[in-house]
Amino acid sequence: MKQPEGEEWREHWKGMPEFKQLDAEPWKSVVVHFEDEKAMLDFAKMMDQKITFKTPSIWYPKVDRVAAIDKIWTDKV
Repeated sequence: MKQPEGEEWREHWKGMPEFKQLDAEPWKSVVVHFEDEKAMLDFAKMMDQKITFKTPSIWYPKVDRVAAIDKIWTDKV
């Protein structure tokens, strides 16, 4: 039986283990405002995390993220 158009990928994935994506969303987010740079640096030191003007967010406790952008997943060992 021929696969419906656009469903060819199903043949390539037969026998592959199921992938389960863990929930990476935070339980709660809070915006913190700093009066000045010293306040930001003091907070960073207290949290034991690096914060710069380009830092969009931090996790507490600190979470070591695994980057997947540079990974290639194959069935080859």
